[in-house]
Amino acid sequence: MIFLFGCEKSRNVDQQTIQPTNKESTSGAQRLTSDSVSIYLPPDIFLERINSYDSSRFLTIELVLPKTDTKQLQHAFGLLTSIIEKEKNNFIDTIEPDERMSEAASGNHFGVYPNELYKDDKILSFLFVISYYNAGAAHPFSMYYTFNYNIQDQRQIRFEDFFTFKSNRDKEDLIKLINLGFEDESIKVDKFYDFDFNINASTVTFNFDNYEVASYAFGLQRATINRNQIENYINSIYR
Repeated sequence: MIFLFGCEKSRNVDQQTIQPTNKESTSGAQRLTSDSVSIYLPPDIFLERINSYDSSRFLTIELVLPKTDTKQLQHAFGLLTSIIEKEKNNFIDTIEPDERMSEAASGNHFGVYPNELYKDDKILSFLFVISYYNAGAAHPFSMYYTFNYNIQDQRQIRFEDFFTFKSNRDKEDLIKLINLGFEDESIKVDKFYDFDFNINASTVTFNFDNYEVASYAFGLQRATINRNQIENYINSIYR
């Protein structure tokens, strides 16, 4: 019997493997083998892959999470781990053990994979793809999860922390810029709300899940905008 992390509710799994990356190579482009995705690892950050299998739920779990030994970042990474753990446990709670699951073409699956990892002196901005699949479903469901964090204040950065708008016109102009950023011109955001976003040195990218702005066939959507185009909408402490 093995337990994952130190989560709120312990989950029994039949087997678990943990594969840390080489801590001596803590920056640069690193290829994730199973996903064939290349991401840039900021200094002092490495990746850890955790695979587990629960036969009673016909469930495979794969987590690829950033880790660090830097003391100043421990709260941030602890918070991130607890958020991912909660999301995982919420998915597990939807699965009722059933022997008939073994007859399905594919079993239940929960996966978390990094897409972009950014760090500077002020912030962390991590973008993940979270993938869910219930045995027997027509297709999996994927969503973006972004973890933006103020290192100095030791707290998450919300949409209203990073952005500031003086008028409805400002909000309308942001929507126009987002719509110009989609690769497919038929995809449009038609209203303003607290968009999911991640930050890089020179850009801000807005991320949209399955069905959020387009049908499932279009997949997850992203719109990247140069920071200088929206500088007036960014809180002065993050410019």
